[in-house]
Amino acid sequence: MRFVLWFLALSFNSYAGNIVVMTSLDVSEKDLMKIEGYAEKYYQDRQEDLVIIHRATPKELYDRLTDSDTEIFLWVSHSAQTRELNSGLRRGSTILDLYGNNVANFFSRVNDNLKFLAIVGCESKSILDEFKNKGYYRNNNLLKTFSFHKKTKVFRGLKKAIKASLSAKFLETESSQRFTLSARKRSRSTIRIGVDNTKNNLESWILIGDFVFPLAPESIQSIEINKEVFVKLKSKNIKLIRDIRYREAGMNQIRLWTQNFYWEPFFDFNQKPIGENWHLYIYPIGKN
Repeated sequence: MRFVLWFLALSFNSYAGNIVVMTSLDVSEKDLMKIEGYAEKYYQDRQEDLVIIHRATPKELYDRLTDSDTEIFLWVSHSAQTRELNSGLRRGSTILDLYGNNVANFFSRVNDNLKFLAIVGCESKSILDEFKNKGYYRNNNLLKTFSFHKKTKVFRGLKKAIKASLSAKFLETESSQRFTLSARKRSRSTIRIGVDNTKNNLESWILIGDFVFPLAPESIQSIEINKEVFVKLKSKNIKLIRDIRYREAGMNQIRLWTQNFYWEPFFDFNQKPIGENWHLYIYPIGKN
C-alpha cells in the first residue's frame, strides 16, 4: 500500500503539460521572433513542452485552453476593461484577437489541469477576476492567474508574465482535489441544450451566459450547462458567434431546444438576422 501511494504521488509531481504562448497581434515578424526569443530563453529547461502560436484564431484559443495537456497558458493581445460611457451605457470588457473578435468569454472555461493563466494586455485583470469571483475556476485548485490592471507594453508585460509563471508555487499534494463531480451528481445539476446547426457550413460557437461552446459545421449536438446558471439567463444572453473573418458569409437558420422550450434568431422584415454574426441574438419563441 505504501508503494502504491508513493507511486501516485510521484505521478502527480512528475506531470508536466504543455506551456502555450499564444499571440494574436498585428505586429512585424521581427517582433514575433522577439516574443519567441523571450519564451525560449525563460523556458529553456522545458523546450520540449513549449508551444508558440502566432496570429491565433478563436478556434486555436479555445482548443488550447480546454486541452487537458495545457499546463501553462499565456495569451498576448489587446484588451480593455469595462467602462461607463457618458451616454450611461457600459462598454464591456474586451480581449481582441488579430481579426477584431472579442474573445474575452473564451477564458471563462479552462481545462482542469491548467496551473497558470496569463493575459498580457492592457487592463485585463478585471476579466479574469470576474470569472474567478463567479466560481468558474473552482475545479482548478492549483490555478494561478496573472494579468494587468493598467496599460502595459507587450515585451515588458510578457517578461513579467513568464517570470510569474516560473515563480508560482503549485501545491502538488492538492492534485487529488482536482477530480470533478461524479457523472451521477453532475447530471442532477446540469441541463442539456440541443443545437441544430445543420444549415451552417462554417465553424461557429454559441455563447450561453459567459460560456462559449464550439459548434461543428452542419451538425446536431448537445451542450451541457449548469442548471443554476441556465435558469438565471435572459434571452439576450444566448448568442451565436462566428469568427469575424467570415462576416460576409451570412448566417443561416439555427435552432436550440431543451425539454420544454426552443430558441431561434431574431430576424428583420427582410429575414436578415438581427445583430452581427459575432453577436447574433437568439430568443425563446415557445414550447416544443
